[in-house]
Amino acid sequence: MSELSVGALSGLAANSYVIDVASGSTLDVTNATGTLPSAQLPAGSILQVLQATKTNAFSLGTEDTWTDIPDLSIDITPSSTSSKIYLIAEIGYVDGTVAMALGFRFTRDGTAIGLGDQVGSNRQRVTFVRIVDTVTRGETASGTFLDSPSTSSTITYKLQLNKMDGGTAYINYAGSSDGDANNRFRTLSSITAIEVVG
Repeated sequence: MSELSVGALSGLAANSYVIDVASGSTLDVTNATGTLPSAQLPAGSILQVLQATKTNAFSLGTEDTWTDIPDLSIDITPSSTSSKIYLIAEIGYVDGTVAMALGFRFTRDGTAIGLGDQVGSNRQRVTFVRIVDTVTRGETASGTFLDSPSTSSTITYKLQLNKMDGGTAYINYAGSSDGDANNRFRTLSSITAIEVVG
């Protein structure tokens, strides 16, 4: 198979990305590894999308301890050190039988990212938070963060949960008792990582 390598094409307007290709023909603009070089794409272009989902249930009764939520972990290898990773989390949970605060945060290779400022010595820093009441009902919490990892090596993103003020936090449960009844709904939780050109 022959290969044509072109450094520049004449006749195109400045910043033009349009090349006419004859009907029945194809144009391959990937590099030697079969991927599209990010340098050829404008900032904000999507390079890859990965998602991890959790369909089963998880409960946390431990107080004031950051805990990885099982299954909500993504390994991603950025195409370039200038790439940004847009993180999206969607968590289904059920209010416990007591009022409590649920804090969620993203981690990159074990280090918490996307946190609010520290205020005093007793304030937890989180990416997003939900305050729950004493009514047992399904709720959804969501959060996003645009990370700049500055690496082209594989990195691991996770979602962590912290619970304050007693009780038990229930993720994906149909109710705090998770009983078998046809009027209850089990939810799905997810974490999504989107690599975008920086």
